[in-house]
Amino acid sequence: MHKNNKQLEWKVTDTGCWEVTSHAIGNRGYAAITHNGIRQGVHRFIYEELFGSIPDGMVVMHKCDNPRCINPEHLKLGTQAENMKDMVEKKRSLIGERNPNVKLTMDKVRAIKKDKRSYSQIAGEYGVGFGVIGQIKRRERWTHIS
Repeated sequence: MHKNNKQLEWKVTDTGCWEVTSHAIGNRGYAAITHNGIRQGVHRFIYEELFGSIPDGMVVMHKCDNPRCINPEHLKLGTQAENMKDMVEKKRSLIGERNPNVKLTMDKVRAIKKDKRSYSQIAGEYGVGFGVIGQIKRRERWTHIS
């Protein structure tokens, strides 16, 4: 495929993925292309070229979980909510302790949920804002911890 004078090239992996080799890979793992003045993921470009336009509110998901892959058999439409649910179910999200910026552990969150002191007192002990404590207690954060 030729777009903007740059040929799209890929290599086929053992898993059947077609990994883009011709375009730069961004910090989130996706290759990007500029087509008709619009920059977009190569996987989105391939999907539109083969299957037609992507409806509003839909994203192109990777069945293979490989953001470099452009194999049409590995791409499918879904909502952003479906994409996030898929990520969580496959344990690819940075939920809880897998997040490198996290200050709390699962054990600390369990203790916070049981703690009867004021949010400010609890927050001071754990080094987080009292709003975080409120979100934990209302089950808006760390929802995977019972």
